[in-house]
Amino acid sequence: MLPLVKTDGNELGVDSATFEKELAAAVKDNDSLYPPEWRLSYKGRAQNA
Repeated sequence: MLPLVKTDGNELGVDSATFEKELAAAVKDNDSLYPPEWRLSYKGRAQNA
């Protein structure tokens, strides 16, 4: 769909670089940009004790 669809700035995009790095690692890297309660990965979220 490129060049019609582009990411804004430093967003997580689904492209060849994402798959070279592995999708799970890309999600974890993206999660580090947000506070725990907003993270996509379950392990990255704040855990209630």
